[in-house]
Amino acid sequence: MPVRIAQILGGVLLGVVATAVWFAAVGVPSTNVPPADADIVGGVAPQPFDVPVLRGVDAFRDSVTTENWLGRTTAVFFGYTSCPDVCPITLARIGRYRAELPAELQDGFAVLFVSLDPVRDTPERIREYTGSLPGGVEGMTADDIRAQAERWGVRAEDGALFGDGAYLVDHTARTFILNPGGDVVATLGPMPGSEEITSLLDRLLER
Repeated sequence: MPVRIAQILGGVLLGVVATAVWFAAVGVPSTNVPPADADIVGGVAPQPFDVPVLRGVDAFRDSVTTENWLGRTTAVFFGYTSCPDVCPITLARIGRYRAELPAELQDGFAVLFVSLDPVRDTPERIREYTGSLPGGVEGMTADDIRAQAERWGVRAEDGALFGDGAYLVDHTARTFILNPGGDVVATLGPMPGSEEITSLLDRLLER
């Protein structure tokens, strides 16, 4: 076999292996619900991949889809407003990153919170919640959001009720980073550090 052909085939094989390793580590949208991903480590995908359009209402009860965010790099995080730690910490850190961007870059980057708890998270509650976060975080949900989220490889299950009727939601806490065309180009693991967020997003925004 000519050396050049062998080199090309070797490069293709390495690319396939790298892609398989990345998807094995961070997951890929699927109809099979993955286990909770507290140990997931994010990173840049070897190649962008598409995800289904989410449809629902925003914090003002207007009908929206994730296509509303096309044209911007968008961090999409699935969670719920009653989450005691992972959700507010993750959203606050990513929101703070956006808030500290130069004005000319802020319009090109959005942070979208998708509530997996539509029973409790009314649009009004989502509006109050996102309004308390830095960086102009936006929000949406839908009655069937959990079924829609499963197609992104995101799971959510209600935990046992507490005495006051409250409950926790065990859910995938990965943040998906979409390019302006709506394809996933990277992910962040649960509660990413500020340095991790800055390093990844600066690279994607070519800052």
